[in-house]
Amino acid sequence: KPFEPVETLVSYDSDDPNSPEVCGESTAGLVNAFFCLEDNLIGWDRGVLVPGASKFFGEMALVGVLAHEYGHAIQYNSGILDDSAPVIVAEQQADCFAGVYLRWVAAGHSKRFELSTGDGLSHVLAGLLYIRDQLKTERAAKARGNAHGSALDRISAFQIGFAGNVDQCAAIDMED
Repeated sequence: KPFEPVETLVSYDSDDPNSPEVCGESTAGLVNAFFCLEDNLIGWDRGVLVPGASKFFGEMALVGVLAHEYGHAIQYNSGILDDSAPVIVAEQQADCFAGVYLRWVAAGHSKRFELSTGDGLSHVLAGLLYIRDQLKTERAAKARGNAHGSALDRISAFQIGFAGNVDQCAAIDMED
């Protein structure tokens, strides 16, 4: 279906007890970034997530995180996925879409960002490794809600996008 761009961007401070409610959820204490389908928005924590990610994974860390979240927007706002898709498929596709975007940046097409394919890309990949899911049984993963994938899953999906194109990202399924 025709793509609907994200309408709203929300930056909040998870350290602030008065941080706003976003997408029906309190953001106080929510150290995360997310795409909210119901409100067609992307939110991120500027209080803890952004400084920590930048300190340990470089200036492009937040760009990589937001590219992943925009990958979710691409999935749902274009009809590639719906709520019945396994979470791991949605997460792998989002990592892949982030890879496509960051390759575009590394190729020098962005007016806002630069990404070296050496140190810069290594820092982005280190961030993916850090926010991986711990290896566990499928039943344990479903029970705990962790479904971003292992470090290898995340790096592989990102690499598919970085080396390929969006059609390859959209084709990722449970078999992959």
